[in-house]
Amino acid sequence: RGVGTRVARVLTERAFANPEITRVFAPVHAYNPASVRVLQHCGFVQEGVLRLSAVKAGTVIDRVLMARYRPGLNGGAPVLPTPTA
Repeated sequence: RGVGTRVARVLTERAFANPEITRVFAPVHAYNPASVRVLQHCGFVQEGVLRLSAVKAGTVIDRVLMARYRPGLNGGAPVLPTPTA
């Protein structure tokens, strides 16, 4: 099937067609590992866990923050701000 993977891949590529977009991110419910795998197949990496950041059916839940960076941008690694003195 792979419909979710295809949709995520197309939407990500469309976002990167805009030269001003350097990062695409998606918060995913932590109890949904299938969605995390879909994004991993599209080149997303886990940046962290957003603790107690959403409400689902009256229950406060965690979300996983997944992100992908523009290809070729710093080798695909995040570009961090330069510290100022």
